[in-house]
Amino acid sequence: MPNYKKVKSQVREGFLDRFFGKIATKAAEKATKDIQKKDPELGNLLKRAADLRKRADQRLSKMTKQERDDEWESLVKKYM
Repeated sequence: MPNYKKVKSQVREGFLDRFFGKIATKAAEKATKDIQKKDPELGNLLKRAADLRKRADQRLSKMTKQERDDEWESLVKKYM
């Protein structure tokens, strides 16, 4: 009888989060394309916002936890 590895709930939840996150992202991209056809100005703004989000995610992924925390603290001090 084969011995199967037990799947931890964290692994399962992580998979589901990524799966449904990807579905939501694709739906948002499709909606943005539809809006861009109907209202080009608003569509371009939404596209630029999505690009900025991607750039921010890339920047944050390159930072260490300590750098992110320091950056957050400086922003809080600056704007609060």
